[in-house]
Amino acid sequence: MSFTVAIAEVKQETNTSAPPTTLKDFEDFHLFYGDQIKTVLGDVNSEIAGFYEVLSKEDVEIVPIIATFAVSGGPVNTNSFEYLVSYLTENLSKIERLDGLLIALHGALVTDHFHDGDSELLRRVREVVGTDIPISVTMDLHGNITKSKVELATTISGFHTCPHVDLKETGARAAKLLMGVLKKEINPRMEFVKIPLVVPASNHIDFEPGTYKEVLDFALSKVANQILDLSLFTVQPWLDIEELGWAVVVIANNSREEAAATAKIIASNIWQKRELLSFTELLDPGEAIALALNQESGPIVLSDLADGTMAGSPGDSPVVLRAAIEIAPKKKVFISICDPEFVKKAEAIGSGETIASEIGATWGRNFYQPLKISGQIISITNAEFTFTQKSYLGMKMQMGMTALIKISNIYLVVTSNPATTTDPAYYAAVGLDVLEAQVVVVKTHAGFRDGYRNIAKGFYLLNTPGMSSDDIKNLPYKNIERPKYPWDAKMNWKI
Repeated sequence: MSFTVAIAEVKQETNTSAPPTTLKDFEDFHLFYGDQIKTVLGDVNSEIAGFYEVLSKEDVEIVPIIATFAVSGGPVNTNSFEYLVSYLTENLSKIERLDGLLIALHGALVTDHFHDGDSELLRRVREVVGTDIPISVTMDLHGNITKSKVELATTISGFHTCPHVDLKETGARAAKLLMGVLKKEINPRMEFVKIPLVVPASNHIDFEPGTYKEVLDFALSKVANQILDLSLFTVQPWLDIEELGWAVVVIANNSREEAAATAKIIASNIWQKRELLSFTELLDPGEAIALALNQESGPIVLSDLADGTMAGSPGDSPVVLRAAIEIAPKKKVFISICDPEFVKKAEAIGSGETIASEIGATWGRNFYQPLKISGQIISITNAEFTFTQKSYLGMKMQMGMTALIKISNIYLVVTSNPATTTDPAYYAAVGLDVLEAQVVVVKTHAGFRDGYRNIAKGFYLLNTPGMSSDDIKNLPYKNIERPKYPWDAKMNWKI
């Protein structure tokens, strides 16, 4: 029997303290329609590729609709959200006989009007396709699982890895579940447990020994008997919304009881390890730079995670740059910052000339102030790169017009777009080889551990101000429910 399955992707991870996300932000990472989707994403490490891998082996007519992904940022503005969701639902309504839908969401999308934008998207999809059509969803493990998400989706499959290297595998898991439903081989029943827990994002690391790996391995050991799939959702912490917290999602064949019982066992194990999951060590940037410069060889990677562009921060903090200039390093230091106005000034002055200007804090003045610098303009180019790390392998990232500035031994990459810095290809896009640097500064919590895992001679996490700080207890939350750990460390919680 043949089936018709639609596929789609609408992904954005919101940081509610960050500036708004617009349609341009989706276009700058990717926004594809129809047959473009397979051409561009079918052979890269993406959930879409996993969808195609499974569906192409079945008697299925695949209807690709939209695939879009914005770099993490502030709430998606209303016009952009309405455009993307309307395009999806209008094209779904044109399919004469739809049997199922596969859709890649992030799980932490917030809009101007909806704290749970992913649920609102799924609700509108349900209005079009009805309640009987199975919808299998993939989500980032940093998604925020809510009751409505679980009610609206047939299955939800989350990444298991951080850094996220299992995008394609997660897409394949979801597609296999959907095909099992369509062929009446399985009858999935999904349950979840919400845990009143938020922990620093730099601790969500699966490929190195640690507490997160321990709780993940414990959870995955429960995939047996009637358990079809399960996911831990560690949630990204920078959402000042209701229902914030970790979650365990379990899908069992024919049995809600078994799904619920398994989710409770896993959630209890996580709760018992909450203190260990919350511990992180952050260094003052000046101290970290000095330590890195004293190492015998580099590159030593310093993570300015509080300004992490894949955590919704704009990448415009000059705090680490200030510390580096004050130290006046005798070895090469690579640093990045996003400042479109500075780039325009550099473009007007021209390569080879000197620029003296303030830089940084375009969006983040609640956390830091601009820095006055003077340096030589080495180059100005419309830069982009293709991911070489496994996470997002093969996808392209648009940096926008980009200036390379030299301040003694500091090489400063100034972008117009808040591009991710997790991959050495970021610096290579402007002609810099990270193997030649003693210190490489990245703005990411975990992704650099994938991109630099075979390159870095060491790394330090920095204690800096910013919109995606790991010092979550001191961030200005107003809307989260209490009690919740770590704010209420002595709270009692029973499932």
